[in-house]
Amino acid sequence: MSQQAQRKSQSGAQRRLARKEAAQKRERQKRLMQMVVGAGIAAVVVAALLIFLNRPDNGGTADYSGIAFAAPAAVSAGGATPAVASPDAADVNGPATGAVLGDPNAPVTMIVYADFQCPFCGQFAREIQPKIVDDFVREGKVKLEFREFAFLGGNDLTDDSNESAQAAEAVMCAAEQDAYLPYHDKLYANQSGENQGAFNDGRLKGFAKDLGLDTGQFNACLDSGKYEPAIAQMKAEGEAQGITATPMFVINGQVTSLSQQGYDLLKKQLDTAYEQAT
Repeated sequence: MSQQAQRKSQSGAQRRLARKEAAQKRERQKRLMQMVVGAGIAAVVVAALLIFLNRPDNGGTADYSGIAFAAPAAVSAGGATPAVASPDAADVNGPATGAVLGDPNAPVTMIVYADFQCPFCGQFAREIQPKIVDDFVREGKVKLEFREFAFLGGNDLTDDSNESAQAAEAVMCAAEQDAYLPYHDKLYANQSGENQGAFNDGRLKGFAKDLGLDTGQFNACLDSGKYEPAIAQMKAEGEAQGITATPMFVINGQVTSLSQQGYDLLKKQLDTAYEQAT
């Protein structure tokens, strides 16, 4: 091979080597950039995770501190109830008045009809009710009244296997120990399907123990069934108002339900009711 051919061959090899090294350099830069971007994303994710983990946590419940509260009428009466409401009862403030949260003189009353087994009721209690409490109840504009509408467990409210009715009775028993709201929130935090044993008597009594209640008193209350008439009254009054599912609400006499707009629509309705009442 001539010297000229050798020089050309060497020059071609050098160019190929240079191209190879350049390609390797670009690949290293690409990998480095991917690592930097990946590390940046990871840092953002970690930061977001830390913020999430360290955020104030109220367990998906409202802050009730400093807000007036009254136990259900049947609890205040020691379990006694007036004559059972007739199917055509129309008085939303009838004998089965439920627990009331908020200023008793608030211009707007929002009655909440709910079944503790209802998943949408759980969503309302965990996600929307705290907003209503903060925006309206704490401001003295609205008072919430909780009516137990036990229907998912069946028509026989005296059956101890009716989890809707038993849960409703249990929250009344908790109210005897000034624990209606904690027990109410405990139930919604422990939903697990409908009629699947989530609210059998053993678990209901366990919730009372978790909350530090006098379990002897609570268990005796639940076993007695003394609040069955009150639960029946609430259901009868709800049906008379046109309640057909849960959650449904009566805002100053107007029946409404939870739509896809969620809190936004309820907020508008509460604002309108307040404006009309003041």
